[in-house]
Amino acid sequence: MIERVGGRVVADRYVLADRLGSGGMGTVWRAWDHLLQRTVAVKELHAAGGGHEQQASMRRVLSEARAIARVTHAHVIDIYDLVEFDGGFWIVMELVPGGSLSERVRSGGPLSPVQTARVGLEVLSALEAVHAAGALHRDVKPANVLLRADGSSVLTDFGIAALSGHTGLTGTGGVVGSAEYMAPERLRDQPAGPASDLFSLGVTLCFLASGQTPFARADLTATSFAVAFEPPSVHVRGPLGDVIEQLLDKDPAKRPSSTQLADALRSIVDGAPQTVQATLRQPVRPPRANRRRTAITGAIAVAVLLAGAGVTAYVAGDDSGPGSPEQTGRTSTGTHAVSRVDAVMPVPGVQGRFWVFAGSEYMVVETGADPASARRVGGPAPIAQWRKTFGGLDGFTNEIDAVLPVPGDGHRFWVFSGDQYLLVHIAGDRSGKGRLQEPRPLTDWPSLRPFRTD
Repeated sequence: MIERVGGRVVADRYVLADRLGSGGMGTVWRAWDHLLQRTVAVKELHAAGGGHEQQASMRRVLSEARAIARVTHAHVIDIYDLVEFDGGFWIVMELVPGGSLSERVRSGGPLSPVQTARVGLEVLSALEAVHAAGALHRDVKPANVLLRADGSSVLTDFGIAALSGHTGLTGTGGVVGSAEYMAPERLRDQPAGPASDLFSLGVTLCFLASGQTPFARADLTATSFAVAFEPPSVHVRGPLGDVIEQLLDKDPAKRPSSTQLADALRSIVDGAPQTVQATLRQPVRPPRANRRRTAITGAIAVAVLLAGAGVTAYVAGDDSGPGSPEQTGRTSTGTHAVSRVDAVMPVPGVQGRFWVFAGSEYMVVETGADPASARRVGGPAPIAQWRKTFGGLDGFTNEIDAVLPVPGDGHRFWVFSGDQYLLVHIAGDRSGKGRLQEPRPLTDWPSLRPFRTD
């Protein structure tokens, strides 16, 4: 039997040994279950407040622990017991000795996109089981995902889900949980739901793949503000980066569902990332009177001449084989081929990747030397979501007519829509810096002066 520490025995059964970790919500101990003769993990929960507040917290602990204990899942920690001892609650669970994902990344560096996507699928499946049981986690982060001996992931530390109730704030306005992993609706004291856990999963995937979180700042206040209001800094390229950015949408209704996310991550694991854009949420198109509407859905095959480059870039469909509707010129029911491309803009810092605008939507394509090697890697999505550059600008949100690079500056572009234009600056690492000026009449564009008739 493990040697006792200070002779402390919980509920006349669990002999505490060494302390494994401690946080604001509790302390975890390695312990020996004297009755069943096995090693377990015992978490002593720290309920904030006192009196009625503490009693309410403890009732939530009991309710949430019962819900989690009913979940039997390979990637959810097994809860063995919940006991009341020494004025508080103690959760007894399986001991997972392999360390956490946070420790794994800090010691061994970021994971590959495939490894990250595989972990994402495991944690997602755990969350789906938890949500189906009527519970939320509310603190999904790498430190709360443990690794078994076989390398598989285990979601743990559900204590905060009960102790935090339905908000990310305490009664005094303090944050309950990890701010940089917390969904913005929780920081705004709005109701949390399954989409809130998926937001936290998105931050977790970003850390696993890059070693950085997208909202980390110098202090808690700045971090909380970034989560609630600022665009994420996702230092992950390719399809996985696109998936992460979709998960980090400030609006929970616009994040991918669990099913859509599972399809997207599975396509990365299977080596077929070109299907990501077909599995993520489909945008809700705003009504447009007397304007052409073109869906960027299904496989497409267009050739565009890049302005000033003198290179023909082919954007090919992902699953267009001989005899397919795209090859024969036919479309399947409910799917429309793209009839035009309005504008093309290179993605700075990523060779061969372009933003393609058509109608009220845009997507990300990756070009190759021939049509067969080109593929779509992101989208479709409403133009208003494109780096938030055109948010609130009705004309530009409806349609982009053309994009022209500013001579001598590889990161500045003139963007034209209708009778207006604006100047856009895109950073070299793909993070958008947004528009540099408000829309101006097209007649003010200096290069159009030769065309004036007045």
